[in-house]
Formats: sequence, structure tokens, C-alpha cells
Amino acid sequence: MNPFLRFEGLHLNGRFYSPKQLREEVKHPSHPAHFIEVLKFAISLFDESIHLSVSSSGSTGPPKELYFPKEAFLASATSTNAFFGMSRDSKALLSLPMRYIAGKMMLTRAVAGQYMLHVVEPAARPFEQSEESYQLVPLTPYQLARSLETHAEVLARQEALLIGGGAMGEELIEAALDEGLKLFASFGMSESLSHFAIARIEHPGAAPLYRPLKGVETRIDGQGQLHLRWNPIVKNWLPTRDIVQAAGEGFHWLGRMDHLINTGGVKVIPERLEARIAHLMRRPFFVGALPHPELGEQVVLFVEAEGLPANDLLRAVQMELRDEPHWQPRQLQLMEAFEYTLSGKIRRAASIEKWARQSGSR
Repeated sequence: MNPFLRFEGLHLNGRFYSPKQLREEVKHPSHPAHFIEVLKFAISLFDESIHLSVSSSGSTGPPKELYFPKEAFLASATSTNAFFGMSRDSKALLSLPMRYIAGKMMLTRAVAGQYMLHVVEPAARPFEQSEESYQLVPLTPYQLARSLETHAEVLARQEALLIGGGAMGEELIEAALDEGLKLFASFGMSESLSHFAIARIEHPGAAPLYRPLKGVETRIDGQGQLHLRWNPIVKNWLPTRDIVQAAGEGFHWLGRMDHLINTGGVKVIPERLEARIAHLMRRPFFVGALPHPELGEQVVLFVEAEGLPANDLLRAVQMELRDEPHWQPRQLQLMEAFEYTLSGKIRRAASIEKWARQSGSR
């Protein structure tokens, strides 16, 4: 049975829509495309089916379709609502595209909590369309950065800014905290139906402490890999491919198993290295590996830029990492453009393959 049939409908942009009214409203020719997509997903929540599909981001492999029972959508939405104390009197803003899980789950939370959802067109500066105050506003790091430039005072009035879809750089975090913003970082993956842990970001430079949502079970194996179980979303223990460190009531994220570099027997976590050198970088970059005849793999810095003084930058990075000689990149490779997912994440493996083709290394 579809668990969403227990709800009478959805509060959307100042109106209440019953399932029947949603089906009628979607035919209205005056609605913009982004609002039509919202209505279509809302209709799918209330129809007779008991499963829904979502697409993975494709950041660590080819995008794939995943199917979840609707009770899983409801469980995830209810847990996030509880974390942020959302009630019938709450309001939330949706400025994310509905083709990704983040947008779908924000709408699902509004249905589950029976509170008002204000939908605006997905844009770099969503507060150009609404300057109201909300209890919950999910944003991408790019939206946060652009909104800080023009709507810092409006951002500061929001009770919770939930940032997902990519990592926030230290400069962005510092700028946001300087304005008094209430920042939260989400942690999850497509297989867990959006996030399963959330961290409050209160100090620049400090590793976020991610706390699992209610009902989530986690364990860390001997390699530092995080495993997850969360009925009815993840019924059996699922390895997340994330390397973490247990701390307090949750964990600190260190990096991805997929990105781990083994150089001469020393395991290097690229994400930790990237955090150390981020203040030196003014262009998109990532740390990857290339084969080495003696070490097996060597640490390489890839930068999206042409005509950059690469030797100067490489020396600066190596100096920054002088206390960690195994972390020091042996090469710096410039590229005109990385490969990206549709949601804006760098596809590391695909970018290295592109560099190899262009450089004639493969």
C-alpha cells in the first residue's frame, strides 16, 4: 500500500492541493516548466504505485536508476523533519531541480510534515525570487556562494541552510559564518535515498561532525570504511565506500575508498590532501594518481587551467606539504576542462582518462 495515501495533499506556494487538484493543475498551460516538474513528482507520490525511482549522480561511475519503496521515501523525510524540528507551522524553500534526489526529497518532506513549501525556479540566486524567512532551505554550495554576494542579510534570517551536492570550500564556510549563517552539511548517497547524517558547521577549518539521523545504524570496519543500515531504506549492511573516523555521537569524513592512492605502500586520501592545499588554489582542482614504475602509483595534482605557471604552483604545494612528504604531488597537470556530472561534481576518473587521451599517455 502507498503510505502517502494517508495524507490529504500538499501545501504549495500558498495553496493546498489535494491529489485530484494536483492532477488538474499539472495541465494548466501557464505554469513554468520547473513548477510542472514539481507537480508531476507530487502526483507520483500520491498515485497507486508503491515504488519510485531515482538516478545516481554519476560522480563515481555511470549514472544508474535505483528503485525504492515509497515507505523508504517517507521514512527518510520523517527523519530529516525530526532533525530540524519541522512542524505543520513550518515553511521551507525549494530551489533545486526535480531531476535530482535532493529536490524530490524536499518535496517529500513537505508532504510528510504537512507544512508549506515555497517553490522557485532553480537558479544561482534563489532569494531574488523570494526574500521570506524559512525554517529549512536546501542549497548547493554554488547557490550559497552566489547568494552570499547579493543576499547575505536574507540568508542570515533563515533558520537552517542545508548544503548538499558538493563540498564547501574553507573560504566559503568562513564567509558564510562571518555573516552569521546557520549552516548544516548533508552526508549521503543515492543508495541511501539522499542523506543519512547531518553536521552543523560552526567553525571554519574544523572537521564537521556528522550525526546519523534517527533510525540509522553505522559501523566502521578495520579499513575505516563506513557501513550503513537503515530500515526500510537500507535493509542490510551497505558499505558506503567512504573512509571515516569515529567521533562522539557520529563520525568525521576523511575521503572515498575509490580515490585512495597507494604510493610506495603509503595510503594517501586525496580529499584530506585537497583540504590542506585548497587555500593555494584559485581554479578547480583535484588530486589523483598516475602509474609509477617504482611506487606503483604517484600523487598528481590536476588543475583546470591553461597557461598557469605550473612549476611555481607545484613548488608552493610541495612546500605546504613539507611535513607530509608522501602527500606531495610529484606532478602537476593542467587541463582545459575537467569532466563533470550533471550536478556539477568533478568526475575524477573520467577527467584523468581525458587527460591521458589528450596528452597521448594512453
